[in-house]
Amino acid sequence: MRQNLWHFFGSDTFDNCNAIWQYEGYPPLSKIVQGTVDMNNPSFGVRHWTMGCHGSVGFLNAVLRVLNVPMQPVWTCGHELACFLTEAKYLDHGDDPYNQNVTNSMTTSLSLLIDEPTYQARFSMDLLVNPTSPAACNYVGYAAYNFPP
Repeated sequence: MRQNLWHFFGSDTFDNCNAIWQYEGYPPLSKIVQGTVDMNNPSFGVRHWTMGCHGSVGFLNAVLRVLNVPMQPVWTCGHELACFLTEAKYLDHGDDPYNQNVTNSMTTSLSLLIDEPTYQARFSMDLLVNPTSPAACNYVGYAAYNFPP
């Protein structure tokens, strides 16, 4: 994800999805892995486009399901986070793995993961609730924003 996924441009309309993934719906895993040309932005060439944080968490969910690693998407303030249930670790924004601070860093991507007490302090004591408080919204993407160089 760190070096290969690209955040799509535009909105999640049928027309835009068709232009990017040649599919009128959420992008199939195969289209993300193989890569496609965004026909609205062909100058970028073939990229592994993801439908933003929602698509990235969906991508993680699909890939990890094959490996029998349970993962729970958590919606927060219009964004999607990932809860890795058996590890008690969280990704505080689905876009974090390909955030520019992360891709330009030499630090391991595992540093993006926050532990359960940190998640509870920032988002909610209920681990699978969809928090919407202004305080919680301020922490979406915090790990990538503060990622070490």
